[in-house]
Amino acid sequence: CSLITLLALFLGVLWGSLRYSSVDFTVSMTYGLRYWFIAQVFLAVFVAFTLLASAIFKKPFTSLVFCFFSYVFLIVIQFFVPYISPYDSFYFEGLFFQMSPDLIFSLAAYTGFTAIFLTAGYQIFKRKDL
Repeated sequence: CSLITLLALFLGVLWGSLRYSSVDFTVSMTYGLRYWFIAQVFLAVFVAFTLLASAIFKKPFTSLVFCFFSYVFLIVIQFFVPYISPYDSFYFEGLFFQMSPDLIFSLAAYTGFTAIFLTAGYQIFKRKDL
C-alpha cells in the first residue's frame, strides 16, 4: 500500500510538471518523498498500536473495539497531558516544519512511540501460546 502511494505521488508530480511548465520536477519529487517518509513514520505508530491491541486480545472484534476506545481515550487525554499521546498532539505540529529541530524531535518521538508499542506487542506475543 505504501509503494502504491509512492507511485501515485510520483505519477501525480510527473503529470503536474508536464502539464504546468513552471513546476520543477526535481523539487516537487524532493518534497513529495520527504512528506511520504514523514507519513510513513507517523502511520507506523498506528500500525504498532494495532499490533499491540491484537496481541492483547484473541478475538479480532475485541481488538478492534479496544483500538477504537484507546484512540478516543488518547485523544481526550492529550488535552490534559499533551506529551504522552502520539495522536494529534504536541509532536504532530512539529512534522510540518522545514528541516528544523522540531521536525527531528517529532520524528524521534514518533519512532519512540512505535518502538514502545512494537516491543510491548512482541513481548505479549512471545509469552502467548499460539
